[in-house]
Amino acid sequence: DEYNQPKNKIIGHYEDLTPNVSLKNGDIVHIHGSINEEKLLLTRRDYLEAYAKNDSLLIKFFKETLSHGSFLFIGYGLEEANILEQIYKNLEGNESNYNHWIFYAKKKGKYENDLFKFQQQYFNSIGINAIGYDISKNGYGQLFEEINDLLALVNTFRSEKYFKYLNFIDKQLDED
Repeated sequence: DEYNQPKNKIIGHYEDLTPNVSLKNGDIVHIHGSINEEKLLLTRRDYLEAYAKNDSLLIKFFKETLSHGSFLFIGYGLEEANILEQIYKNLEGNESNYNHWIFYAKKKGKYENDLFKFQQQYFNSIGINAIGYDISKNGYGQLFEEINDLLALVNTFRSEKYFKYLNFIDKQLDED
């Protein structure tokens, strides 16, 4: 049935992004690797090697996929924003009609809020909407709560009751 979808794919490292990998909603790509993998992008040299060429696996991946769906970036900081900016420069001419998001850690305080506003503007300028989450109390563990809240919201829109409601509205509009 339409509500029991197959299990999502988890790709552990960008080198596993072969041209024939097809992604669907909910799939997870650990672009820079995962703690569970032996291969991680950690050093500046690792990043340069992964992103330096226009024909690199990562650039190809982003060119092919960002224009076909929404992305949620998790674990990027402003320190890595130049990587995102480079990705978007390489995508020029392949503009996307999809929204892209980034969960971005911030702390409480006037200075931090002002700084986050500038960071939001920067991310918006490269086509990414920043979602701030406060790490003052729970540290980066707060991200898990934020993701759970987001999933709960998404699931309300995916529920059977919601689809029945949409079908009801469609029928009413068809009758008019």
